[in-house]
Amino acid sequence: MTPDSEETDDARIAITRAELVMLVVLVALGVGVWAWVDAQVASYTRGREPREERAQLAHDLRRLEAELNLTREEHRQTGEQLIKARLELYRQEAALAAAAARAAPAPAPTPRPTPTPRPTPADNAAEGAAASDSEAQAGGPPSPPAASDAARDASVRHVELLAGRLATLQKDADRLALEVEGARTRAAADFGREQFWHRLERPALTLLATTLLTLLLTGVLLLAWRLARGGRGGAGALRPHTPTLAWLLCGLLFVLYAYQAFAVAGAAFAGAFVLIVYLARAPWEARRAG
Repeated sequence: MTPDSEETDDARIAITRAELVMLVVLVALGVGVWAWVDAQVASYTRGREPREERAQLAHDLRRLEAELNLTREEHRQTGEQLIKARLELYRQEAALAAAAARAAPAPAPTPRPTPTPRPTPADNAAEGAAASDSEAQAGGPPSPPAASDAARDASVRHVELLAGRLATLQKDADRLALEVEGARTRAAADFGREQFWHRLERPALTLLATTLLTLLLTGVLLLAWRLARGGRGGAGALRPHTPTLAWLLCGLLFVLYAYQAFAVAGAAFAGAFVLIVYLARAPWEARRAG
């Protein structure tokens, strides 16, 4: 091994006071850029936050749930009315059966024939009045047994209508329950997907914007450093390792940004990326056997 190679191996990088100030300024700028960009991205994405109510309205879930609740309530009340109508029908049928059992009269004795008297004018007038009364009563209200039969028929018809309506409401409730379940599943899937992309969008935008601004500020800072040091003559020009230190610090800030955005996983990926970049750009020298 030659003495030159030994001197190269023992060489150390000396950092001047100005370079240390530049690195401190770069760190402060990096932290400030992160805070500013994070606030701006949060303000930009605040109105785009996913809401579960929005997904439910998009799939018409609220209307379907209201219609299902109304159908179930009508089904419940119709069932109660059907029970009452059936009980009323049972009561009427029992009353008719009891009336029919009581209406079985004993046979009347046969009367003896009597001589028919000659009708008088008074008798004729009485017969005419009786005929008129019978004609007037012919159009009057029906007898109690006929009225009971009509009420029972109406009750039977009422029960049949309520039973048919109850079956229709049950089918409608089952159909609406399936529609509500499907709409709820689709709304939950859309909300979860929107929430996932929103959680990924904000840190990704913050990381990208902060990294670009940090790179831009680092480039501007190095340019100003070169111009300031180069104006004093050749002895004060920008040294070869100053840009390397600045870009290395920029890479470390990128790892910090990734950690703030995506926690440990993001910092691990960012650190691997930065390491690969710097290893690829490192000035490797082949050792020769001396």
